[in-house]
Amino acid sequence: MGADIIRIDRKGSNVQANKNKFNVMNRNRRSVAIDLKNPTGVKLTDIFKTKSRDEWCANMEGSDVCFAPVLSMSEVADHPHNKARKSFIEVDGILQTAPAPKFSRTQPDLPTPPPIIGEHNESALKDWGFSEHEIDELKRSAAI
Repeated sequence: MGADIIRIDRKGSNVQANKNKFNVMNRNRRSVAIDLKNPTGVKLTDIFKTKSRDEWCANMEGSDVCFAPVLSMSEVADHPHNKARKSFIEVDGILQTAPAPKFSRTQPDLPTPPPIIGEHNESALKDWGFSEHEIDELKRSAAI
């Protein structure tokens, strides 16, 4: 196609809004837009269906094509790029994104696990003006 950038408009999208943003972001770059509602876009859809995502990735890896696969949540942490960037961490057995942005000399604090249910009840109630007696009554009545 001779393009550096390809825009693909999916069915039902606001083509004009996409086009305006695309044109502004890619001004002075060779680009082509593909509308999946017209025959050319439908042909490309059919071509993309001839291979799996992994086959397309294998064909494009190492080329000058700018691409990235759409990954499922179960795949994202194991993708080589995300592993190299250390983009995901596990906190108390829960996979989550690592702090960003990353700087060469400053290491961000790692996220901590969320509090357990009720862990901060007393301090929150005190902050809101409840007395010790009122908090004890709430405990006795099993409200907290």
